[in-house]
Amino acid sequence: MMSSRPGSGTDGETPTSQSTDASRTRTKDAPWLRCLEDLAQSPLTPVLLVGPGGVGTARRLHRLTHRGSRAPFVHVDCTWLPERDVTRLLFGAENAEKVERGFVERANGGTLFLDDIEELPPSEQARVAELLDSMRFRRTFGQDDVHVNLRVVACLAGTEEQALSTGRLCRDLHSRLSVLPVVMR
Repeated sequence: MMSSRPGSGTDGETPTSQSTDASRTRTKDAPWLRCLEDLAQSPLTPVLLVGPGGVGTARRLHRLTHRGSRAPFVHVDCTWLPERDVTRLLFGAENAEKVERGFVERANGGTLFLDDIEELPPSEQARVAELLDSMRFRRTFGQDDVHVNLRVVACLAGTEEQALSTGRLCRDLHSRLSVLPVVMR
C-alpha cells in the first residue's frame, strides 16, 4: 500500500531538496555509521546493532566487507520464527534421505543477520552463543559438526539494558555479540 503522507513522493508531492540534503548530511555524519567502515575491516567480528534501522545498517556493513558483493546475506526476522521450528530453521536438519540447510549454513561465507534477537527462545540464544565461540554447529538429528565462516550481526529493538534486565536477551549471548555494539540514534 502506498503512503499518502504529505511530502512522501507518492501523492504527487515530492520532498524538497533542502530537506533531503539535510537528511543526507545527518546520516553521513552519524558516528555509528562511520564506525561501520572500521567494522567492515574485520568481517568475522560479531556486531550488535541497537535501535531502529537494523536491516539497512546490516546490509550496508555486509556490502562494505571485502566479500560483500559475492557473499550471501541471510536476514532472519526472529519475531516470525515459529517456536517449535526455530532450531530446524536456524540450524537445519538431516535424516537418512535428505539434508535441510538452515539459515546459519546458508549464510556461510557471508553475513547472518538476526533481527530482533531478543525474540529467540533462551535455548536458541544459547546455541547462537556456542556458534559464535566455535563457528560450528550440529543440524537437528545430525551426527557431525558443520563448520562455517560467517559474520553474525544481531539487532535489538529496544535497549541493551531493557533486554538484559527483563531476561529477553541471555547475558552469555550478549557478551559475545557486544564485542562491538553499535547504537543507532
